[in-house]
Amino acid sequence: MIEETLKVLRLDLHYDEKMIQNNPSIIIAPADNIRLLLNSSTEALGMPIVTFLRKYPFILFQDAVNVKRLLKLFKKYEIPDKYVKNCMNIFLISYEDFQERLEMIKQHPNLNLWYKHPRMLQIVYRIKQTKQRIEYINIMDSSKWAQPQTFLSSSPTMDKSLQTGLVSSRSSLKHIFIQELGVDKSKLLMRHQHWKMATFNDIMLMLKYLKKHFTINEICSNIHIVLYEQSRVKKVLADLKRQYSQNVEYSFTNSQYLALCLYMLEKNNHFTGDGVWINEQNMKEQSLKKRNIIEKFDDSTDNLEDINNNFNMKNNS
Repeated sequence: MIEETLKVLRLDLHYDEKMIQNNPSIIIAPADNIRLLLNSSTEALGMPIVTFLRKYPFILFQDAVNVKRLLKLFKKYEIPDKYVKNCMNIFLISYEDFQERLEMIKQHPNLNLWYKHPRMLQIVYRIKQTKQRIEYINIMDSSKWAQPQTFLSSSPTMDKSLQTGLVSSRSSLKHIFIQELGVDKSKLLMRHQHWKMATFNDIMLMLKYLKKHFTINEICSNIHIVLYEQSRVKKVLADLKRQYSQNVEYSFTNSQYLALCLYMLEKNNHFTGDGVWINEQNMKEQSLKKRNIIEKFDDSTDNLEDINNNFNMKNNS
C-alpha cells in the first residue's frame, strides 16, 4: 500500500524526497483515492489539480467524491476561490452537511445578512459554536449588532464585547454596502456621530427599501438616511411627495427628495444627528406646509454632501 502511494506521489504529483519528508503522513494516503482526485477534475480553486494537491496535501486523505462535490457546490453558490483558500478546513465537512448548513444560514434571521461575507465558510465550519453564540447574544438582546467576528471570536473576546456593548464596525458596513450598492460608502456614513448605533439588519432592510424607489447614485448621495427608522423615512417621503409632486411651483429630483427628507428628520434636532434616536411613537408631527422650509432648502442642494455641514456631523474618517 505504501509503495503504491509513493509511486503515485512521485510519478503523478511530482513529489520529491524533501516534500515527502516535510509531510511524512502522506505516505499512508490511499493510492486509489489520490488517483480519483487526480482524475476528478483538471483544476481546483483556480489552479491545476496537481498544484492544488501539492499545495494542500491533507486533501489526499479526503474522500475524492466528496471533494469533487464540494468544489461543484462552491461554484453553484458562487463562493470565491479566495474564501475557500482562507478556510480549507471546509473540506473536512461532508457535502451533505455543507449544503444543509449553508441553506440554514441563508434562511436564518441572524445569519442570512452574512451569507456572502468573506468569513461565511468559517461560520459554516464552526456552525455549532455559531448557534451557541446566537443563543447567548439573543439573551443579551444584542443580535442586531452581531457580525461574523462576534460568532467566531474567542469566548473572552465576545464576553468583553457584550459587556461594553456591541456596535457597528466599518468592515461589516463595507460588506453590506458593497453587497447592496456595489460601492463602499462606510467612510461617508461614519461622518455621522451615531453611525455605530445603527444595526446591520436595519441598514440592510433600509437599503433594500430605497433600491425599490431610488437609483444607486441617489441613495449614495444621501447615504446617511440609512441610519433612520424606515417607517419614519417612508412617512416623511410620502408627505413630501403628496405635498409637492403635483405642485408646479416646485420641481424636485429624487435625490433632492431624499435630502429634503433628511432635512425634515433633523430640523427639530438642530441638525445634530440626534434625529436617529426618535422613533415613530414619540416623533412630533412636522408640518410640511410651511413655505419657509422649502425656501431654506435651496434648489442647488441636491445631495447629502451639501447639507452635512448643517448636521454638524463629526468626520471620523
